Amino acid sequence: MTMDVEEQIRNRGLHLEEVVPNASELAETDQHAFAMLRRVGLGASDSSVILGVNLYTKLDELIQQKRSTEVTEEERKVGELENVRKGRDLEPIILNYFAKQFGVEVHKPKPMYRLTDVPCLTVNFDGVFELNDELIPVEAKFVSKYAKKYWRRPLRVTSLQDAIIRMRTIEVQYHTKIEEHIRLCAEDCGIPPYYYTQVQQQLLALNAPFGYLTSLWDAGWESNTFLIPRDLITQHALVTRAEHVWKQIKGQV
Repeated sequence: MTMDVEEQIRNRGLHLEEVVPNASELAETDQHAFAMLRRVGLGASDSSVILGVNLYTKLDELIQQKRSTEVTEEERKVGELENVRKGRDLEPIILNYFAKQFGVEVHKPKPMYRLTDVPCLTVNFDGVFELNDELIPVEAKFVSKYAKKYWRRPLRVTSLQDAIIRMRTIEVQYHTKIEEHIRLCAEDCGIPPYYYTQVQQQLLALNAPFGYLTSLWDAGWESNTFLIPRDLITQHALVTRAEHVWKQIKGQV
């Protein structure tokens, strides 16, 4: 990229505004402050709760958390988990390996962004790179040996055209229940549903046709990369449900 990634995002006419310019630095240096910062909206990691595919957090718990003026005990516990700490520490290494493997320059935007068309949605990016004049998000994950059972073989897509074909396949897979649709699509991509929705929110923010999730596995320190095509069905459901949940959080319904 000829300019910094924040400038790229500003100049592309994306419907994003910076909420906090140094959010990524805050996440690394002050977990308490970052946890409170997450109260300003529904972040990408909240999407799985909103859409009913999170294994650990229920919707009423998320609503209470967003309403709280203090960091909850649950938030403190999550921040202290060994796997969470490892993931935070290893993120630059995972992204650097991805960049070298695919021959791209991955940049980490510092701000937390708000989607101006859907103001209740916010997003942070682990990394972003430019491909075919598109800004593509890449999410970095550390996979513990206990979580390995939720992952499948990586979806191997090598070109934009392949990604478009996969996107059409996903659209055909729609089922009556959005939760079932998400589970099937996530399984097809090879990743857990709660990460699938996270990437979908990032794709929505960047208006990107696809994104990547790159991972380092605890068992054998194996690296796996997964491609996630844009899923308009999941994105529509996310926007609809998020707006309703935000009204609940604000006591408007």
